[in-house]
Amino acid sequence: MLLSATGGSLGETVPQRRLWVEVDWARAPEGVHDVTVTVTGAGQRVEVPLLVRNDGERARRRARGFVEAHGYVSIDAAHADRRTARGGAHWRTVRGLGRRTAAMETAPSTAPPITGDLPSCAPELTYRVRFFSTGVFPVTVFRLPSLDERGQRRLAVALDAGPATVLSGQAVATGNRGDAWARNVEEGVEKLTATVTVAEPGEHLLRLFMVDPAIAVDQIVIDTGGPPPAYLAPPESFHPKFNPEPESVTWTGPADRA
Repeated sequence: MLLSATGGSLGETVPQRRLWVEVDWARAPEGVHDVTVTVTGAGQRVEVPLLVRNDGERARRRARGFVEAHGYVSIDAAHADRRTARGGAHWRTVRGLGRRTAAMETAPSTAPPITGDLPSCAPELTYRVRFFSTGVFPVTVFRLPSLDERGQRRLAVALDAGPATVLSGQAVATGNRGDAWARNVEEGVEKLTATVTVAEPGEHLLRLFMVDPAIAVDQIVIDTGGPPPAYLAPPESFHPKFNPEPESVTWTGPADRA
């Protein structure tokens, strides 16, 4: 481990200090390791468990898509590996919309909803994802709130050839500031969550299907063990083309999760 400091003192003038802990990847052995960072002082002892996964530089170089790390996979929706138009509708990039790169929206807005045989009939966004973990994981799609006189905005997610789960967003304003719609408008995003099953580690395809037209998606996050606390999506995961140098992840301990 690499530490920003190995000691120090606190007092009235310096009530707290932030300590940065990084993995010394040049010396870290390959594989999965459970490690603990222990901070002691003033008669107290705090242990922070960490899960270090080092698949080696060769594995990163051969990755073709997003790579799981830090307990999550975070994807900007505009960074799809493939877009497939079907049934006279398609996904399009909308620059200047969303919080980072851009948003993806289905068009045209007059396209009919698609409710059956989505892999064959619905416009699709495909993302390559390399998993190290296995299990049933929540996947959250961050859609941009928009109204619809039919009362719903729907899309669907699937992993590989698995079944597609339809997610339905609220699309009717009730006028009540305490309801979900008001909260979504204040946050500028609606979080729609399903689960995907990763049976084996390695590369998989995350698939996003249009169900209703004119639905806009900003980001996608797969929780594989606990992403760091964040108001919205954590930093985008490694991708050899779209994000070869991902941002550092800041997590200062369990107290921040309270």
